Amino acid sequence: MVAAITSSELAQMEPKMILPARLTLQAKTLATQLFHKEALPKGQGRVLNQPKYGEFEAYDAVEGVEVDNPQKLSSTNFVVEPTEVVAQFLLTDVAARVGGENHMRQAGRILGDAMAKRVDKKAWNIFSSTTGDARGNQFTTTLGGSSTAITVGHMTAAIARIEGASEPVPKPIRAVMRVEQLRVLLNSIVPTSSNAIYGNLSEEIIRQYLRHDFKLFGIDGAFISPNIDRTSSGTVGDANTHATGALFSEEAVWYVPADSVNVEKERRMKARSWLYQTSHTFGFGIYNGNWGIRMQFLAPDPTS
Repeated sequence: MVAAITSSELAQMEPKMILPARLTLQAKTLATQLFHKEALPKGQGRVLNQPKYGEFEAYDAVEGVEVDNPQKLSSTNFVVEPTEVVAQFLLTDVAARVGGENHMRQAGRILGDAMAKRVDKKAWNIFSSTTGDARGNQFTTTLGGSSTAITVGHMTAAIARIEGASEPVPKPIRAVMRVEQLRVLLNSIVPTSSNAIYGNLSEEIIRQYLRHDFKLFGIDGAFISPNIDRTSSGTVGDANTHATGALFSEEAVWYVPADSVNVEKERRMKARSWLYQTSHTFGFGIYNGNWGIRMQFLAPDPTS
């Protein structure tokens, strides 16, 4: 048999084609767009304080009887203390020469994406944490549970609880959840032969779900975020997987930045490298626990 020249003999002479590197996609920050924003001005200390007056109660008077029941004017103080978050990388001169400006440009973008994800994670953590924000403020009510599937009733109950609070809730009202939670909701309203109760409502819900523009049940928009963590007693994604989102007024949670997102570089001469760093000092605080509802429901990976 005639010996053939194969590609292995010529491997060292073959040209190599390397496509431009792609980035690992990360969800951009959503929380800062949905909460009340109150910046902490430079040079005004480390803590934001928001005093709030209490209320008086009027009462019936009796004709001919002197009124003598003065009330004290009380106040409370809402506090948010921003903390610093940092991400950095060290790029050697050799790596910079080999990769050129592309390495530095892409690494800078990755730093920004990492910061955006961290901001969201810290925001959603005040929903999932049983202690609430850094000062222990939390939403008064939790609906559902780690083994509960979300239904239309839970959504309408959350709206009723918020709008029924003694202090009128400011609009808009939003919801943030995992997309797997909203899919469970979608499945719960699809008409069947034994349950056709929702009729045209289910069609509208399906349309809004498919375009991620959920504006039913009295809310001004339901948003999804993969930055909300899921947990399970077994493997994340199985039938026991759940997550905690929230339904809330914009004024219920405050985002307090103490600076803009900073990106800086520094020459490390002895290491023959450049240090790139991004930092942001910010905090989240629950201003009124009655203006939000923790929504803890099943969020398993769909299988059908």
